[in-house]
Amino acid sequence: MRKKIPWAELALWVPTLFLVYVFVPQGLSKFSDTSGWARAFQAWHFPVWFRVLVGIAELAAAALLLLPRTAPVGAAIIAVVMLGGMGTHVYWGHPGQVTSEVLPLTLSLLGYPRSAEMAGREPSACLAPAAGPPAIATYGRRRVAAGARASDSDPEMLQRLRSLGYLE
Repeated sequence: MRKKIPWAELALWVPTLFLVYVFVPQGLSKFSDTSGWARAFQAWHFPVWFRVLVGIAELAAAALLLLPRTAPVGAAIIAVVMLGGMGTHVYWGHPGQVTSEVLPLTLSLLGYPRSAEMAGREPSACLAPAAGPPAIATYGRRRVAAGARASDSDPEMLQRLRSLGYLE
């Protein structure tokens, strides 16, 4: 009897190995004082210890991705690092540079189960019937403070978002 090939599982290994391929050398380069990352972090006014911490996080994430049991933790670390990178680009007035973080961010989130509250099907459903992780009940609801209004927002932040074209 032929053994059935787990295509959905194999399909998740492709982005996983790509992320490991990207984040191991990128994480290692954060340790060099002469790398482009050293100059970039200095231009962004981040301390040296923070650059090294990001390198450690990237290496840890790559290692965690290689074990199915710890892969969600590694993926979460990558997502946090990528969101931080995106925030840095936006803060320093270069929102067009966030494109380099979009692919790793998207790939890192592929293995997370969708909430049963979400309509539709996950993209992995096209690979095989019942592919991908099973849906979970909820990721929780966001709680908004009673009486919070949009006018309570930081006017300086709203002006900055307008100047970047995010608000009209």
